[in-house]
Amino acid sequence: MPDTAEGHDDSLIYDGSQARCHDPYLRCALYGAAQAALGVTGCCVLAHSPQGCFQLVDAAFGWQDADYTETLTLCTKLCEDEIVHGGEDLLARTILEAAELDVPIMFVLTACGPEIVGDDIVAVCEDMQSRVPFRIVPIQCAGFRGDQNHGTDIALQALLEALIPEEAEADKVPCSVCLIAPHANANPTWMGDLAWVKEVLARMGARVTATLTHDTHMR
Repeated sequence: MPDTAEGHDDSLIYDGSQARCHDPYLRCALYGAAQAALGVTGCCVLAHSPQGCFQLVDAAFGWQDADYTETLTLCTKLCEDEIVHGGEDLLARTILEAAELDVPIMFVLTACGPEIVGDDIVAVCEDMQSRVPFRIVPIQCAGFRGDQNHGTDIALQALLEALIPEEAEADKVPCSVCLIAPHANANPTWMGDLAWVKEVLARMGARVTATLTHDTHMR
């Protein structure tokens, strides 16, 4: 082993700036965004993705313990042609086909493929908004944007920007709290943890005014 003048190997010096930690448990941003979106009761989540990526939405559905009789999941089922040439037309048709659904809001989530080829889901959603009876919120959450925690942040940001105008001034509720992203928890029994937190806060005299997002009502 080569030594320096001080008798140490420079190659073994730890450089914290080069440290990387990749948690194999964490999935991609699409999964985290789906988790957040599916916490809205009775919503519709449309994955602009191939069927394989849509499995992440199905997994997020189970994690949120969503009501399958109300909350809906759809997929544009992109194939080779759309991945190569773009799938904006297919996305528009899928949104129109969902017009008969009785939902308060539709979240349109993107996988890696459509974002790589440049599908502009924001423009498509804006064009379709006047043709459907529900609110459409596009969420650009391709897996390459980060892990599922970052996907949760992306979805929460999109949801708040879409539903709360910048000029809105909400009345403050004394002794109240909002719980943010309780679903972003590695514990599969996180719903029990959430109930425990609410109970503890109640004993402290704090009222939970909103839980973003789990069992969040839009109607």
